[in-house]
Amino acid sequence: MHKTFKITGGKGFHITFPNGLTLSTQFGYGNYCENEDNISLLTNRPEIVASDDVEIAVFDKDGLWVTREMAKDVFGIDIHDDVMGHITINDWLKIYQWCVNQK
Repeated sequence: MHKTFKITGGKGFHITFPNGLTLSTQFGYGNYCENEDNISLLTNRPEIVASDDVEIAVFDKDGLWVTREMAKDVFGIDIHDDVMGHITINDWLKIYQWCVNQK
């Protein structure tokens, strides 16, 4: 079932836009963010997980990755992965806006 907002594994979330794109935002243990090596997030399972940077990925309604296309359009860079790490809030907002504006 399609839903606009989803919590993913207690360490991030997905936003699905009306155009079918999903922006995955993760910031828990094992993600490319300041919490990447914080094993206590696995063992303690805190109520709140916080971070100043996040790992993102973007995919379409068919589950095909479009993170590389976004990176080229938004930042003018070629990436060789389907995720981008250590994204600050300012860059996240640019990615969000790109997702909103895709047809």
